[in-house]
Amino acid sequence: MPNSALVARLVCGFDVQKYSERSTRRQEEIKLDGNRMLGEVAASLGMDRELWLKRPTGDGELAVLPPDVDLVTMVGRFVRELDARLATHNRDRVPDMQIRLRVAMHLDTLRTHSFAGHALITLGRLLDCAPLRRALVLGDRAQLALLVSEPVYRQVVCSELDGLRSEQFREIGVRIPAKAFNVPAYLHIPGYDMRTFTLPDEIGYGPEAAAPGPEAAGYPDPFRSRAQEPEIRKGPEWGPRFTMRLTGRHARGYQADSMTFTEGLDRS
Repeated sequence: MPNSALVARLVCGFDVQKYSERSTRRQEEIKLDGNRMLGEVAASLGMDRELWLKRPTGDGELAVLPPDVDLVTMVGRFVRELDARLATHNRDRVPDMQIRLRVAMHLDTLRTHSFAGHALITLGRLLDCAPLRRALVLGDRAQLALLVSEPVYRQVVCSELDGLRSEQFREIGVRIPAKAFNVPAYLHIPGYDMRTFTLPDEIGYGPEAAAPGPEAAGYPDPFRSRAQEPEIRKGPEWGPRFTMRLTGRHARGYQADSMTFTEGLDRS
């Protein structure tokens, strides 16, 4: 293939949780065990990991997969088999030798001879993002947490082939203001019900979810406008008092999806 070729590929990233906290000897052992398991999983599914174009990172790797890789197999059976092997491995290891992985997958373009292109840039940001890190901490029974980009979710997960289902994934926002990076991604943690799994600072769905609030995401907070302020109506001095409070949220801020009425006597 000529060096000028720009190709579309599935790219995958793997990072070991708390890798830097281990001693040098343990880091070497974890790398060997991790590479062995990835190779065994690939071989069990008829893949040759030697054909993956790999870029080592400090605590894992980024990989460009061959053009003929089965996308459904990678997102489905590969992840399930890797989760099972990690569970077996960790069962017989002290905590300092256990391997828990952050995994990310993305579909995009790059030049294979130089890795230039958006594919690995986006992959790296997904793999290192705070929501994925928090998810693996909160999902403390899990062996891995998987985050897939919107193209992978739309083209692969939504196919519903090989047991993949959209409800197995939860939409989150990945927002890195310093990089002008603000995208939706889809989180899956084996063994957890993603319909009820939430992150502590999760506001909603989509890119705005990682923002502190609607104003920080560039949208006005409707509660700041006069028309939407809590409205208090008073009758005469000894008359009834009615208070209406609007609550609720939508993807870009708040909506009036419920109302609370309280009644009392104003004796002021």
